Amino acid sequence: MSHRTMKIVAEAYGIKGMCMEKLPLPSTSKFRENERSELVIGCYEKAGDLAILHLQEKDKTTSSTGMPVSPGGSLCTGTGDHGCIGNILETALQRSSIMHIKDGVLSKGIGRFREVLTAVETRSTQSLRQVLARQLAEVLLRGVCENSYIPPEAAKHTAKGGGLQPKKYTGSRLYIPQDRNEETLLLLIIAESIATREAVLERSQAHEEARFHTFNNCTAVYDLLAITLVKRLQFNMLSESFERALKFSFDEFHIWYQFALSLICAEKHSRALLVLSECCKMAPNNPTVPLQAAGLCFEYLHLLDEGIEYARQVIKLGEDNPFASRGHLMLGIGYSLKANEVKLQSTRQQLQMKALQEFNNAHNLDRNDHLALFHIALQEALLRQIPSALIHVQQSLKLKSDYIHSFHLFVLLLSAQKRECEALALVDAAIEEYPDQFSLLFTKSKLEEVCHGVDEALATCRHMLELWKDLFESTVERYC
Repeated sequence: MSHRTMKIVAEAYGIKGMCMEKLPLPSTSKFRENERSELVIGCYEKAGDLAILHLQEKDKTTSSTGMPVSPGGSLCTGTGDHGCIGNILETALQRSSIMHIKDGVLSKGIGRFREVLTAVETRSTQSLRQVLARQLAEVLLRGVCENSYIPPEAAKHTAKGGGLQPKKYTGSRLYIPQDRNEETLLLLIIAESIATREAVLERSQAHEEARFHTFNNCTAVYDLLAITLVKRLQFNMLSESFERALKFSFDEFHIWYQFALSLICAEKHSRALLVLSECCKMAPNNPTVPLQAAGLCFEYLHLLDEGIEYARQVIKLGEDNPFASRGHLMLGIGYSLKANEVKLQSTRQQLQMKALQEFNNAHNLDRNDHLALFHIALQEALLRQIPSALIHVQQSLKLKSDYIHSFHLFVLLLSAQKRECEALALVDAAIEEYPDQFSLLFTKSKLEEVCHGVDEALATCRHMLELWKDLFESTVERYC
């Protein structure tokens, strides 16, 4: 059979399958519906096999002259006989697997995906291979659990099509995944490799549609890759993947923001802050980005002035945005931390009063935020306003009774009022719920020294040392 004839026959099978799928059934019989579905899938599989075989044979004869591929490596849609697969055959290749899954036969759908993907690749099928790899990865993530997963070797699905079958990759050195995570990651890495290689970088108006199409395909691949790698805690690998995606993601907030989040998880906080600053420029009305940037500045980088500026950006968006209270809260934290750094008493007091004012503003905007009340109590404690701090920390505990920091602050405030025995009883109750909290155990030893003497305090210290040994000694030895 000649190349042209093979393609015509493949398209005929594809058109026949599409027409049969669209035609209404003459009866509502379930048997007739299943019978028609099998016929349609058979047509699609024959069309797909002949299409791949046609391109493989065509690739042999035209390897020296090359094949025409549209901008960005996307599949040509013309019907001329020059190596492009066309919309009809592309639909046939995808629909056969999807119809198996819609009919409830997930194993056959996955088997058909694997058959197409293990066929010897040609230059015209690279974009289709990317789409099929992404779709199979999505099916494995959403529809297959670890216990029901069948490896590729054991899940052989025989396609219909006589002797005209596409050539497959064979050999003893082929890598065969053995579990769902391995196959999913392999598929997504293949899809990412094709996506980054074929992404359209041309920014002209003429290539806008092709650029939009390839970017959407790439975004879908990277979202699935993020889901897969986050489950395996592979944040460094994920951040490297998003970094490769930046070359075709100019002013694309989603990719840049995912890159920043992956850097934060990989503990690369300095780079994450730089990426978040770019995200702020792309989405100036998004309050979550400057909030996260402020948190990085305060918690990890000790950049207090920069963090305060990011918090002010959130407040500038107005009190109508849902994160306005958190913006005031973050600004108050910045003022409080900066107060600890200054040496002049007058400047320190001014910053502490500013912090208290911002915490009150946050509480006024969101009366159900326990964090605002906690920070009000903490700031009042630093200003030696113990009775008022006790009131606010109790209000915080009413809103969230299991917040350990509010509970600990409540204990410390009671001890500041010389109510050590009452504070010790509360610490004992808290330790029953949080036995691994060293801060509570340390406070307990101090209170026991006052209430019951040195011996009980020493016993608590010994318990802390034993707990530390159980929890952290193996980790210390591994890094030494």
